[in-house]
Amino acid sequence: MRFTLYMLQVNIVAAIVFVYYSLVYRQDDHERKLDVIDSHDIQSLISAIALGSILMTPWLSELLIKACSN
Repeated sequence: MRFTLYMLQVNIVAAIVFVYYSLVYRQDDHERKLDVIDSHDIQSLISAIALGSILMTPWLSELLIKACSN
């Protein structure tokens, strides 16, 4: 049960990051070169990693385990 909920948590975080990038990535910037990584890309990646790290902490996992184990 614990492993299943950990995997659920990983998939939820991955889905959140995927939806975030698909909605807010600079699709309307026509002058942007697609093969160049700029500072905005790096900052958004670092913020996604930080959010993912916060969402993968054990305090959230234990809440999910307690909620689903009953």
